[in-house]
Amino acid sequence: VWARSAVSNTNPATWFYSTDPSILSWCQVPLASGLTGTSQLCREGGYGNKAQGQEEKGFKADIDGDFLAGAFSTGFDYRKTDAYRQADEYTLYSSNYTLLNTPLVSSFTCPTGDASCSYEQYTRVKTVTPGYHNKASINSLDAYAEVDQTWDWLNVRAGVHASYEDFFGNLNFAPRLTATISPTEDFSVIGGFNRYYNADAVYYAIRNNQPFARAYNRSHTSSGVVTNWVGAGTQRYYSFLGDDLVTPYVDEFTAGIDWNDPWFDGELRIRYLNRHGKDQYLKSVDSTSSVMTLTNEG
Repeated sequence: VWARSAVSNTNPATWFYSTDPSILSWCQVPLASGLTGTSQLCREGGYGNKAQGQEEKGFKADIDGDFLAGAFSTGFDYRKTDAYRQADEYTLYSSNYTLLNTPLVSSFTCPTGDASCSYEQYTRVKTVTPGYHNKASINSLDAYAEVDQTWDWLNVRAGVHASYEDFFGNLNFAPRLTATISPTEDFSVIGGFNRYYNADAVYYAIRNNQPFARAYNRSHTSSGVVTNWVGAGTQRYYSFLGDDLVTPYVDEFTAGIDWNDPWFDGELRIRYLNRHGKDQYLKSVDSTSSVMTLTNEG
């Protein structure tokens, strides 16, 4: 509420001075007696309770052993993720009318029990974010296979990782390959390629159908009666949609040199890393204020 209002205003005729003792005593910052052309705005409250969490259950198995000139490993991992995101209803009162606003009246008549209205000022704009409790359950399956082979001065590690989750419904295969050339015991050259998939399925699943904040407005009549709240537009919700979306991924190229200094017992390492994200999610130009359509154009 306004106790004094005149931000960057040099016209005393437009300065509002509160005379409501309940407001002046409630303001948490003591009011100076000589406020001139400055403002005093008092607020209280908070965002309420918010919570987000998830629980994972599943099982996994791994097998490894000797294979040809080295070793192999393989395995799988199944997970069921139950996630939630919730918040209390939150109302923000953001703009006031005082007795200086037209139509000019001697006092306001407030709706019964309205704490945001007094005889000298009232909140004319508020935004309401409805409370919500979103839940999502996602099943995911990962499997991998890898071989590690060494022939004299050459080591090769190659593998593939497969993944599937039932929110976006994509089956992905990520190859991985690393080669190390070691002409001596103290010197080696390394190069490799890796691909990583990351759809952030839980992030989108628990935000689907989360409500937007909605604005409400009101005014007063020529007799000073404060009108009822009127909502702007309709209640809207987040909706993450997409036609034939593929899972975003990152391609990573690496190279390096390792050298062990036999004289000073030191180690020198030089690394090169090049990452490129592809098929990243991007808001479509066809998206509306209530429906966010995703594309892979990022």
